[in-house]
Amino acid sequence: MLRLIAGGRITITIHWSWLGALLLAIVSLAIGRFPALHPEWPVAIDWLAAVVTAVLAFGSILVHELAHVRVAISRGVPVEGITLFVFGGASRTRAEPPTPAVELRIAAAGPAASSGLASGCAAMAWLLDRWPGGAGGGAAVTASVLWQVALVNASIAAFNLLPALPLDGGRIARSLLWHRTGDRRRATRLAVFAGRTLATALLVWGMYQALWGDLIVGGWSAALGLFLDRAAVSHHEGATVDVQRLAGDERRRAGGEEDDRVSNLTSSAQAPHGDGGGEPVRQSVG
Repeated sequence: MLRLIAGGRITITIHWSWLGALLLAIVSLAIGRFPALHPEWPVAIDWLAAVVTAVLAFGSILVHELAHVRVAISRGVPVEGITLFVFGGASRTRAEPPTPAVELRIAAAGPAASSGLASGCAAMAWLLDRWPGGAGGGAAVTASVLWQVALVNASIAAFNLLPALPLDGGRIARSLLWHRTGDRRRATRLAVFAGRTLATALLVWGMYQALWGDLIVGGWSAALGLFLDRAAVSHHEGATVDVQRLAGDERRRAGGEEDDRVSNLTSSAQAPHGDGGGEPVRQSVG
């Protein structure tokens, strides 16, 4: 793993699988996507466009996560850092948002950033395609790269808006349910159920594709399904611990007799997730 520090307080961890996915994307674009779109291009241009597109697309994932982090910090939610891995990225916080409104803003920030990048790249590509005299040479290559980056960001935004934890759409759905019912645990259970349903669908689809010979797509879909299912379960367990902690805080403020028992239970549940027994680390995927 490679660890970087952004702004002096946010740790960005790059997992080796993220670098492997980056290389795979470059090769796929260079020998598949760009030759199919532009058969007239020289091989060197295919590879140059592939490298630039992959770097910009994967950098867009970091922008997506930084948008989550910026809003979280501005709303008083402590942030542990960001991890970039084979399935994209995950921002890690040390506590759940205190209110539905805060969770809604944090969750919506990522898809909003991706949508903005998609719109900006598409607008620039459209202008280059209509450049006076035609988009020739470097302008044509740049326009094609921008169209691909726009497509990637639009896909990131759309997938993450699916209403299933741990995706951003699941967090948005949970915040709305939480606001309506006043019960965060119930809202979490519903969002987790949706997340596990999506994960199961991806797993079944992946197995179906693999059985019919498409091992790459099938394997990727199945692996993504397994990851989302595990993340959804982990999110539910983390939310339960947070509710216990909040209950302990309320009892302490009220001077209740069960203070110590609740506090000890919470501390023992948190210790494996944090550093030195501190608050647990939450993961928001996408």
